[in-house]
Amino acid sequence: MSSPFPKSSSAPGEGRIVAALLPSGAPGLQALTYQYPLKLLSPSRPSESKSVLVFLLSYGGGLVGGDSVSVSVEVQENTRLSLVTQGHTKIFASRTPDIVTRQVMQVRIGSKAALCLLPDPVQPFESSVYEQTQIFRLAQDASLCCLDWVTQGRTARGENWSFVRWVGRNEIWTLGDAQQAKERLLVRDAVVLDGRQEQPQLKVLSDTMHGMGIFGTLILRGPLMQSLGEFFLAEFDALPRLGARDFGGDDERSETTASPVEKWRLGRQKMEKENKVLWSAAKVRGCVVVKFGAPAVEDGRLWLGSMLDQEGSVSETFGDQALMCVRTSQTAIPFAENISTRSIVARGHATSLPPGIASLRDHINVMIPERPPLMEISETNATGSPAPPATARRSGRVTKAPEKFAPDALAAAKRKRGTDGDEEDAENASLSAEDDGDGDGEDADDTGDDEGPARARKRSSQSGKGKKPAAKKPKINGDAPSSANHAARLPTRPKKGVRIAVSRREGDGLYADIFASGDDSEKVATEWYHKFQEDDAGAVTDLVNCILLSAGCDQLVTEDDIQDPENASNRLADLQNVYTEEGITDYPLMSRAKSTRPFRDLLVGFFKTLVNVIHETDVLYKDDTLMENIARWVVSMSSSTLRPFRHTATTVALAMETALTEVAKKLDDRITKLTQQVEAEQKRKGKNKERLASFQRSLNDANNSRSICGTHLKDFFETVFVHRYRDTDAMIRTEAAEALGTWVWQLPTVFMEPEYLRYLGWQLSDITPQTRQEILKQLSRIFKRDAEKLGHFIDRFRPRLVEMATMDIDVAVRVAAINVMGTLKSTGMLEPDEIDSIGKLIFDSDLRVRKAVIDFFVDCVRDSIEGKTEDIGGSEVVEELFGEDDPDDYFSPRQAWLNIKCLAENLAAYDADLAAEQQTEPPRGLDIAVEMVQPVAPESRISLASQVLYEKVEQVRNWEMLAGYLLYDHTASAKTKSRSKKASNEVAIRNAVAPEGQEETILLEVLASAVKLSLVRTTDGDRFRRKPRPDGGDNPEDTAIHLAAAIPPLLRKFGGDPSTAVTVLQLVRALDVDVFQQLRQDSSTYTRLLDEICMQFNRHVDRGVLSEATAALLHARKYDELEETTDSKISVLWEDIINKLRHFDKTCELGQRLNIDAPSVSELGNVLVKMSKLASIADCVDMLEARGQSQESDAPAIEILVRIVHRGQLDVEDVELDDVEDEAISFAVRTCHFYFMWKVRAINGLIRADTDIPGVAIEHLKTLLQTYQHNLINTLSSRGTNDELRLFATGGLCDVHYLFASVRETIKQKPGAAQKYAALMPLLQPIAPGLVDSELLEMYDSVERAYAKKAKKTLNEPAEDEDPLDDDALSDDEDDADLTIDERKGRELKAEKALCELAGRLVMTILAKMVDCEGPTAGKLRKRMLRNRNKLGNNPKEILGYLDEDKIHQRLDEARAKRSGAPKKKVQKTKGKTSAAPGSKKPVSAETVEDGDSDEDMQNPFADEPEEGSREDLRRRGLLDEEIIDDDPIGDGDGDGAGNEHLDDESILGD
Repeated sequence: MSSPFPKSSSAPGEGRIVAALLPSGAPGLQALTYQYPLKLLSPSRPSESKSVLVFLLSYGGGLVGGDSVSVSVEVQENTRLSLVTQGHTKIFASRTPDIVTRQVMQVRIGSKAALCLLPDPVQPFESSVYEQTQIFRLAQDASLCCLDWVTQGRTARGENWSFVRWVGRNEIWTLGDAQQAKERLLVRDAVVLDGRQEQPQLKVLSDTMHGMGIFGTLILRGPLMQSLGEFFLAEFDALPRLGARDFGGDDERSETTASPVEKWRLGRQKMEKENKVLWSAAKVRGCVVVKFGAPAVEDGRLWLGSMLDQEGSVSETFGDQALMCVRTSQTAIPFAENISTRSIVARGHATSLPPGIASLRDHINVMIPERPPLMEISETNATGSPAPPATARRSGRVTKAPEKFAPDALAAAKRKRGTDGDEEDAENASLSAEDDGDGDGEDADDTGDDEGPARARKRSSQSGKGKKPAAKKPKINGDAPSSANHAARLPTRPKKGVRIAVSRREGDGLYADIFASGDDSEKVATEWYHKFQEDDAGAVTDLVNCILLSAGCDQLVTEDDIQDPENASNRLADLQNVYTEEGITDYPLMSRAKSTRPFRDLLVGFFKTLVNVIHETDVLYKDDTLMENIARWVVSMSSSTLRPFRHTATTVALAMETALTEVAKKLDDRITKLTQQVEAEQKRKGKNKERLASFQRSLNDANNSRSICGTHLKDFFETVFVHRYRDTDAMIRTEAAEALGTWVWQLPTVFMEPEYLRYLGWQLSDITPQTRQEILKQLSRIFKRDAEKLGHFIDRFRPRLVEMATMDIDVAVRVAAINVMGTLKSTGMLEPDEIDSIGKLIFDSDLRVRKAVIDFFVDCVRDSIEGKTEDIGGSEVVEELFGEDDPDDYFSPRQAWLNIKCLAENLAAYDADLAAEQQTEPPRGLDIAVEMVQPVAPESRISLASQVLYEKVEQVRNWEMLAGYLLYDHTASAKTKSRSKKASNEVAIRNAVAPEGQEETILLEVLASAVKLSLVRTTDGDRFRRKPRPDGGDNPEDTAIHLAAAIPPLLRKFGGDPSTAVTVLQLVRALDVDVFQQLRQDSSTYTRLLDEICMQFNRHVDRGVLSEATAALLHARKYDELEETTDSKISVLWEDIINKLRHFDKTCELGQRLNIDAPSVSELGNVLVKMSKLASIADCVDMLEARGQSQESDAPAIEILVRIVHRGQLDVEDVELDDVEDEAISFAVRTCHFYFMWKVRAINGLIRADTDIPGVAIEHLKTLLQTYQHNLINTLSSRGTNDELRLFATGGLCDVHYLFASVRETIKQKPGAAQKYAALMPLLQPIAPGLVDSELLEMYDSVERAYAKKAKKTLNEPAEDEDPLDDDALSDDEDDADLTIDERKGRELKAEKALCELAGRLVMTILAKMVDCEGPTAGKLRKRMLRNRNKLGNNPKEILGYLDEDKIHQRLDEARAKRSGAPKKKVQKTKGKTSAAPGSKKPVSAETVEDGDSDEDMQNPFADEPEEGSREDLRRRGLLDEEIIDDDPIGDGDGDGAGNEHLDDESILGD
């Protein structure tokens, strides 16, 4: 497609402006040229203008990274030029810091000439790089007013000086003359804002700006600006100084005695202080340089505009048009009045004006309309706005302005800012004023007191029905009065009295015909047309009333209103007032009421049909007054500040525009056909002149009709769409986006031009996800058909599309953007780096994104396959070399391996890119040991990608083929050498499919995911509905057999590397052993598999491999027939590992710290971690209590482990050994914990069986337990705040007390057991109260405050009877300022888990009455833990909630009601503490604590718990919405122990 822009001799980005005096003596333009991306516009200029006005613009509203703009400006003698912009100059992001966006301006000002450069500020986006140079060369008597300012960026997106670099340089030179031959430099002002942090100790740019959001420089030079410069210097000198007399004195006294200027100054200084505006002024070589800054752009704009207004030189010299970019709203000259009605109200304060300032209102003569913003959000209630001031008709006759509504006329089609102060969008101006004054949601309008009575009088004097004129045909005479000077804002949503707007006039009329008759749109439109033929005024009246009723307005217009078009705005204002007073907050288009037929569809369908009817009947072309009348009312309503009017009218206007595009398409087809007929008739030898004349007349009529239709298309577009595409209401913007896409689709010959397409591009940055999604939907269908014709548009906005696909905050928008990128890829219009950016989304964390990008990724893999096939020699060569595939042989090379190779290459490349971008350090061994992090990530990037690849890639679904590829020895084939041509080709093809680098590791993860997905079965249906395999290998029996056969060779090949060994071991848990046994398979097959697992357990010390091997052994032991075989394998592992422990016991004293070197401590830790893993699988009491055979180490292994726990006592720090020592000790604590768990299980079984327990065994256990507890206490008390092992040892101490509390409960439930088993009582002693005061309280306090600090949470102050906070306790914490967001979040989560782990264990121990239950400080720990319960977030709050006795009793009652089938009853909270409820289940895990707070009915801690991640587990943790209560969370409530009868003696806690 050729460029739509005119050719130019200038280079891209160049522009030239030459201003000179016209022959009439008025200033004008002698030259104005520009080239993309620069655009220069100069509106029509009235003869009385004081200066030439030129807009500096750019296509797309900003400069893209790498753009370069160069503007040359020449202002000849005695000429005055004003340069402004239409909005912020946006600087888009650069891909790399070396891509710089530049703008250069060279200005030359002649003798007695003047230039005013007051643009909007530059807005650099995040990651942008911008350099700006402005050089001004002035004659000695020339004048200059230059403003250069920059904002912090897009605050709505959280940008705060986030760009890479911004450089601004301004130079002022004087031209040489007779006395001065050379040019002389007067001022060189350079500003460099560098967002890069070169050194860690330096502050980032946002910190150095000290909260300022705008920074600017104003330079004044020359005789015409002398007065303004002196004004700034004088005001700066008048600013209060520290130490000055009467600083902050009596404002009331000074204002009553001061002059008007002093009163203005006092008001301005007061508001400068409130708005935190900082500024200074200085005189440099005849120039006045003003520097200023403010927290917000509008604060700076307000201050600067008011200063310039007060002095008046700029307005007097250049005209009011020069100030349009520095004025915020209807700015009056007195600063104090403007700022009082804007800034004070905007902050929600009911602050009155300072004394003396309000008196200046009568002297306000200059009112400048505000330029509306491009897009903003405001209140969208159905409320009105105050009336605009009076305006003049174009005829010159003055008319009284309407009270609350004055839309622009249809004839004022494309309104531009000019010398008359007219605005593009008056209603957006009033909405903007509303935003500024909305405050905290209440009506904060404090400007209407003086005008209230006058307005009331006007409303009362105006009747609802205009004076009846002489009967006449509906016709538009002249234009509606302009209403650019709105100063209105919408009142807030009513808090009470809300009602739905329902029309009471459904009995007759067009409204009833459309929505109540049930007739189709064609019939209703035809009937209306017949009525129009009979009574045109009545039909139009009915049509307008239909629109009003559709907006929820019960008040209607009359034929007199229709016949008086100039009174239309007044009548609409009356209707708007009534509507507003009724307080309606809903209207039909937004109503949630259910209806049989959608309201919007009927409304849109009718107006589309109506346009088609008047087209078919030629009324559209013969009666121009009809469309003018309809357009006048519709366009006026579409610019209303009342949302129901604006939304309904916009919907109607967009529907009519859509219908007009269809009509235009029909006319274009007719013109094409007639043109062909005319040409064919002209070429005939014996042509028929009458026939030719008939064709020509028809063609002329069609062209005339097309011209009229095109005029209506343009009018509706410029008067409705141009303003509504950026409406404050998101729904209106979305409808406009949908309509524009439809127009481009239906009428590409008109709308597929840059002047229309740019709106689609601009709306890609809309702040509402629904609008962005709609734009992407429209672009997707347009690109599918016309992408090749839109090359320039795609190049311009493709970076934004990539950004939306990869980074948009809304997932639905990302999905839509990915679909658009897929369309562009199919047309070959994406760059390689852009393809990679989208392709890497296959690893995205959101499943919807991965599903959306899978087709794109598969297409990339397909491209790789085609490229590799061509490299080999073509598809025929590949088919010849591989031959036919054997469906039963997956282990021989086949053509599908080429696909697998390309898949692995793409995954490996993208994974490597992401790994480089998201570099993370591996977890510390100590963090794994204390269970702060998991040794194996639950899901990797590859497993996430495999979930969607499984559905689309046959080679992934057929996992046996993937396993064959991995088990094939590619190295042997690659090394094969032969001289024959055929053999060399075979070597080449095998080399082409051989994996490289990390490809095998990646494919192994894909294999593991594919196996899991092929075996997954869910109760609510198979989510992964896949096509049946052609070989019938989908059944679970075949899968179990093939998987059992494949795992051993995979372990042999990949077991040497821990990362691959973990992946293969995960396959063991996917093996369905039940199916395997049902097929009567040889047990030796599974025995060999167990041998391989045990070999991996012995071979590796990697924590991930050991965890997966342990899980595999647990999985095998769950099946009765394999339990004995598995236990025999575990026994062998125990013997080997205990022998290694005794070897250490022989060589050194294991109870003493720092007595062996680091490698030995690390090896000891490896032994202990394996012991802890084995202890979690099966009962280990016999193995750990067996005495040694050697005299050098004959003590039982459990006694050695308890001695090792004593190594945790920290007396001397050693940086190199401390972490390794602590890691080994933590595994010893864990092994001891499992030993005591199995021991308690055995004791509970003996008590229930009423079996005697030998006293020797009890005494040995007592000694062992006391030694273990003593070593734990020494460990935790010898360490500092928040030490990892200290917290882990505290958890171990709580756990062991909680375990033996279950023995106490078992004794209580057994009649007579208390006396028989009295020897067990020393084992059941609670934690000493002294330890609570000395350690536990301080430990919980420090852990809580550490989390609060990282999570930025504020804690409650301690009570009077509690110890004060120790602020120095956390002074040694690392500073998080230098960390990335992810790193800070990781530390926050780690701190939260530490708090939850400690709180959970303390809560369980408190509820078990094993701590904080006796002594003078009983209950102190509970009280301290509840102090900040509601301050710490949801997870800690839920855990601490179990200390709330009222909540516990409520849950117990709900559980009883659920078991009995009774309905839930509301439980009234009782005052004070209540007794505990019976029957509470207490899991050992610190993450979940079940209901109950009594020690009388605690259930066995070894009860089976739901599998982690299952639905029951999610219910118990509160992660599902439905009510979560265990099947039997408490006993039967009778205290007889029946609640424990369901517990099986064989139930244990696994790993």
